Amino acid sequence: MQTIAVYYEPKVKTYGFNKLEDLVLVRFRLISGQGGSWQEKMDTIDERSVKYILTVLQSTKEDQILVTLVFRIKDGDDALRVLEEQFGVSPDTMEIVSPVELVFFQGPHFGDRWGIAENTFKALEEKGIQVITAGCSGAAIYLVFVAGKGDEAISCLKEVFETPK
Repeated sequence: MQTIAVYYEPKVKTYGFNKLEDLVLVRFRLISGQGGSWQEKMDTIDERSVKYILTVLQSTKEDQILVTLVFRIKDGDDALRVLEEQFGVSPDTMEIVSPVELVFFQGPHFGDRWGIAENTFKALEEKGIQVITAGCSGAAIYLVFVAGKGDEAISCLKEVFETPK
Protein backbone atom coordinates (compact mmCIF):
# COMPACT_ATOMS: atom_id res chain seq x y z
CA MET A 1 0.00 0.00 0.00
CA GLN A 2 1.26 3.46 -0.90
CA THR A 3 0.54 6.65 1.01
CA ILE A 4 0.27 9.94 -0.83
CA ALA A 5 0.16 13.32 0.91
CA VAL A 6 -1.42 16.37 -0.69
CA TYR A 7 -0.92 19.91 0.59
CA TYR A 8 -4.23 21.79 0.70
CA GLU A 9 -5.28 25.23 1.89
CA PRO A 10 -8.80 26.61 1.55
CA LYS A 11 -7.28 29.89 0.36
CA VAL A 12 -3.85 29.52 -1.27
CA LYS A 13 -1.14 31.75 0.17
CA THR A 14 1.04 34.04 -1.95
CA TYR A 15 3.98 36.27 -1.16
CA GLY A 16 2.01 39.16 -2.64
CA PHE A 17 1.43 40.57 -6.11
CA ASN A 18 3.87 42.55 -8.24
CA LYS A 19 3.08 44.85 -11.15
CA LEU A 20 5.29 46.32 -13.86
CA GLU A 21 3.96 49.13 -16.07
CA ASP A 22 5.04 50.92 -19.25
CA LEU A 23 5.70 47.73 -21.17
CA VAL A 24 5.25 46.65 -24.78
CA LEU A 25 4.28 43.16 -25.92
CA VAL A 26 5.58 41.90 -29.26
CA ARG A 27 4.33 38.67 -30.82
CA PHE A 28 5.52 37.04 -34.04
CA ARG A 29 5.73 33.64 -35.70
CA LEU A 30 8.78 31.75 -36.89
CA ILE A 31 8.92 28.54 -38.88
CA SER A 32 10.42 25.83 -36.67
CA GLY A 33 14.17 25.83 -37.19
CA GLN A 34 14.15 29.34 -38.69
CA GLY A 35 15.19 30.90 -35.41
CA GLY A 36 18.64 29.29 -35.34
CA SER A 37 20.29 29.36 -31.93
CA TRP A 38 17.77 31.01 -29.61
CA GLN A 39 20.32 31.48 -26.85
CA GLU A 40 22.79 33.31 -29.11
CA LYS A 41 20.09 35.55 -30.54
CA MET A 42 18.63 36.40 -27.12
CA ASP A 43 22.14 37.05 -25.78
CA THR A 44 22.60 39.58 -28.59
CA ILE A 45 19.49 41.38 -27.38
CA ASP A 46 20.96 41.48 -23.85
CA GLU A 47 24.31 42.76 -25.15
CA ARG A 48 22.53 45.76 -26.64
CA SER A 49 21.06 46.72 -23.26
CA VAL A 50 17.59 45.64 -24.34
CA LYS A 51 16.17 43.59 -21.49
CA TYR A 52 13.24 41.32 -22.15
CA ILE A 53 11.06 40.88 -19.09
CA LEU A 54 8.97 37.91 -20.21
CA THR A 55 9.43 35.38 -22.98
CA VAL A 56 6.73 32.88 -23.92
CA LEU A 57 7.30 30.35 -26.73
CA GLN A 58 4.51 28.19 -28.10
CA SER A 59 4.61 25.63 -30.89
CA THR A 60 1.68 25.64 -33.31
CA LYS A 61 0.04 22.99 -35.47
CA GLU A 62 1.46 24.74 -38.54
CA ASP A 63 5.05 23.79 -37.54
CA GLN A 64 5.68 27.32 -36.34
CA ILE A 65 6.82 28.89 -33.10
CA LEU A 66 4.72 31.70 -31.67
CA VAL A 67 7.14 34.03 -29.87
CA THR A 68 5.84 36.53 -27.33
CA LEU A 69 8.27 39.00 -25.75
CA VAL A 70 7.61 41.75 -23.23
CA PHE A 71 9.97 44.74 -23.01
CA ARG A 72 9.97 48.12 -21.31
CA ILE A 73 8.52 50.76 -23.63
CA LYS A 74 11.77 52.73 -23.43
CA ASP A 75 13.54 49.71 -25.02
CA GLY A 76 10.80 49.15 -27.61
CA ASP A 77 12.39 50.72 -30.70
CA ASP A 78 15.76 49.10 -30.01
CA ALA A 79 14.06 45.77 -29.32
CA LEU A 80 12.16 45.87 -32.62
CA ARG A 81 15.35 46.70 -34.51
CA VAL A 82 17.24 43.84 -32.84
CA LEU A 83 14.39 41.39 -33.50
CA GLU A 84 14.40 42.38 -37.15
CA GLU A 85 18.18 41.91 -37.37
CA GLN A 86 18.36 38.68 -35.37
CA PHE A 87 15.17 36.89 -36.40
CA GLY A 88 14.42 38.49 -39.76
CA VAL A 89 10.95 39.65 -38.73
CA SER A 90 9.84 43.16 -39.52
CA PRO A 91 7.46 45.27 -37.41
CA ASP A 92 4.73 44.88 -40.05
CA THR A 93 4.73 41.09 -39.44
CA MET A 94 4.53 41.48 -35.66
CA GLU A 95 1.60 42.00 -33.36
CA ILE A 96 2.56 44.89 -31.10
CA VAL A 97 0.46 45.80 -28.06
CA SER A 98 1.49 48.87 -26.09
CA PRO A 99 1.25 49.86 -23.36
CA VAL A 100 0.72 46.72 -21.30
CA GLU A 101 1.18 45.75 -17.66
CA LEU A 102 2.67 42.59 -16.20
CA VAL A 103 1.30 41.17 -12.96
CA PHE A 104 3.21 38.29 -11.39
CA PHE A 105 3.06 36.38 -8.15
CA GLN A 106 4.31 33.29 -6.40
CA GLY A 107 3.66 31.53 -3.16
CA PRO A 108 5.06 28.95 -0.79
CA HIS A 109 4.90 25.48 -2.27
CA PHE A 110 3.17 26.59 -5.51
CA GLY A 111 4.71 23.58 -7.21
CA ASP A 112 3.13 21.21 -4.66
CA ARG A 113 -0.45 22.35 -5.19
CA TRP A 114 -2.99 21.81 -7.92
CA GLY A 115 -5.57 24.31 -9.17
CA ILE A 116 -3.57 27.55 -8.81
CA ALA A 117 -3.67 28.44 -12.52
CA GLU A 118 -7.31 27.33 -12.75
CA ASN A 119 -8.30 29.54 -9.79
CA THR A 120 -6.39 32.46 -11.31
CA PHE A 121 -7.99 32.31 -14.75
CA LYS A 122 -11.45 31.51 -13.41
CA ALA A 123 -11.43 34.54 -11.09
CA LEU A 124 -10.26 36.88 -13.85
CA GLU A 125 -12.80 35.50 -16.32
CA GLU A 126 -15.65 35.95 -13.81
CA LYS A 127 -14.70 39.63 -13.46
CA GLY A 128 -14.35 40.07 -17.23
CA ILE A 129 -10.62 40.85 -17.03
CA GLN A 130 -8.93 39.73 -20.26
CA VAL A 131 -5.44 38.27 -20.13
CA ILE A 132 -3.37 39.04 -23.24
CA THR A 133 -0.78 36.36 -22.53
CA ALA A 134 0.28 34.26 -19.58
CA GLY A 135 3.18 32.16 -18.46
CA CYS A 136 3.08 29.69 -15.61
CA SER A 137 5.86 27.76 -13.96
CA GLY A 138 5.95 25.53 -10.93
CA ALA A 139 6.86 28.57 -8.85
CA ALA A 140 5.10 31.60 -10.36
CA ILE A 141 2.35 32.97 -12.59
CA TYR A 142 2.92 35.82 -15.05
CA LEU A 143 -0.05 37.66 -16.56
CA VAL A 144 -0.04 40.43 -19.18
CA PHE A 145 -2.93 42.92 -19.38
CA VAL A 146 -3.64 46.08 -21.34
CA ALA A 147 -2.49 49.16 -19.46
CA GLY A 148 -4.80 50.12 -16.62
CA LYS A 149 -6.04 46.58 -15.89
CA GLY A 150 -3.19 45.46 -13.61
CA ASP A 151 -4.61 46.98 -10.42
CA GLU A 152 -8.07 45.59 -11.19
CA ALA A 153 -6.55 42.14 -11.75
CA ILE A 154 -4.61 42.31 -8.47
CA SER A 155 -7.74 43.35 -6.59
CA CYS A 156 -9.60 40.40 -8.12
CA LEU A 157 -6.81 37.94 -7.30
CA LYS A 158 -6.61 39.14 -3.69
CA GLU A 159 -10.15 37.82 -3.28
CA VAL A 160 -8.99 34.35 -4.34
CA PHE A 161 -5.52 34.16 -2.78
CA GLU A 162 -4.24 35.01 0.68
CA THR A 163 -1.61 37.74 0.69
CA PRO A 164 0.76 38.79 3.47
CA LYS A 165 -0.52 41.42 5.87
